[in-house]
Amino acid sequence: MKAITAISTLCFLLSCSPEPVKNMKDLEQSMMDLKAYQENLGEGIRACRLEDSRWLLDGMDSTLRTVAATITEHHRMDKPFAYYKKRLLDKPLSELESAFDDNDTAKARAQYVILVDKCNKCHLDLEIDKEVKY
Repeated sequence: MKAITAISTLCFLLSCSPEPVKNMKDLEQSMMDLKAYQENLGEGIRACRLEDSRWLLDGMDSTLRTVAATITEHHRMDKPFAYYKKRLLDKPLSELESAFDDNDTAKARAQYVILVDKCNKCHLDLEIDKEVKY
């Protein structure tokens, strides 16, 4: 009886596991989401609202991970988006998270500027006529 209950429970739990999330947005739509996160992140850091900013950073990071996993080619990119994310964004994102952990507003501001500069570098390198604002 215990074995049947255990197997039934296992089958139930496995049937409840969600399907992997699929990104239905193209790169431009995802970049618009990132723009909203990035602008609000900057406002939160400037206002010393690091807890709110952490939430925005998490959303931004989640969006970037989704884009990195799903956008493997684009007419402007020579390599998959994951390459650009790793090369340019992973370190400032990690440093921003560290600043939030330390409750260090000055470090968060400095890392935010670096993050925006890296976004703009990628846009410049790929000849994308969009400037990320501080």
